[in-house]
Amino acid sequence: MARKPITYGNFTEPFLNSLAEQLKGKRVLEIFAGNGFLASELEKRGITILPTTIFSGHDGHAEKMYTDVLEIDALSAVKEYKDDHDILLVCWPTTTEETWKASMEWGNEKPIFFIGEAPKPGNPYPGCASDTFFEAVEQTNTIPGYEPRNYLDSAYIMHSKPEWIKKYREGHRPIYDFGI
Repeated sequence: MARKPITYGNFTEPFLNSLAEQLKGKRVLEIFAGNGFLASELEKRGITILPTTIFSGHDGHAEKMYTDVLEIDALSAVKEYKDDHDILLVCWPTTTEETWKASMEWGNEKPIFFIGEAPKPGNPYPGCASDTFFEAVEQTNTIPGYEPRNYLDSAYIMHSKPEWIKKYREGHRPIYDFGI
């Protein structure tokens, strides 16, 4: 019997097809790709994607890899590959400032597709990314077809806020940034 892949997102066939339709013809840079499951599903649907991660203990990479994933941290991946890609895909990132830094480097001109736990009314503290990240980006749309597993689970299209990019470029760092 085939084992169910280790993923945090709810990657149903309808959602994967809808996401692939939105990404069609675009070059996608994925950060926090883990074991490459989402990237492999998008590749099967004809999407050009570069999945990257630092291979952390909880992402299932030790059990099975679904596609080749480049081992590089999110900030370095964005700095090195952003000019060659149209969309930044962030899927269930860790709760460090790495997602915030990567989104600031990504800039405002191109979208960020975010899948994970995000703030909601009544619960401003998500389980993915950092509070700083969610303050520094603006949700511009939802990704159609996503079926959340819990109240905070979301799929959004976002853009970095220009005023936050300016702060970042001027050297502003959040109070809880420990240099990681």
